[in-house]
Amino acid sequence: GKMELGSLTAFLMYGMQAAGSVSSMVALYSSMSSAIGASTKIFEIVERVPAIPSTACEVCDDLLAPGTCEGRIVFEEVTFAYAKSTKKTDGSAVE
Repeated sequence: GKMELGSLTAFLMYGMQAAGSVSSMVALYSSMSSAIGASTKIFEIVERVPAIPSTACEVCDDLLAPGTCEGRIVFEEVTFAYAKSTKKTDGSAVE
């Protein structure tokens, strides 16, 4: 049979449109699969029971609160300067 150029062009355009729709559906399926996998992981993290019980738990009255922490922090040879100026400190220790 004979086919005119316009009919062939229309057939090819319809074929490309159908292929583009199938491609979009495959991409949507891939995105949905990734979203389901991510949400599964999030729910696993949210629903997990910690190995060490929290002291902030309202139902855990028998837990000990952490002790106070005391200490001293020393910064030695600290220098400071703005981007376009000279150094502002001499490098001495700060407590």
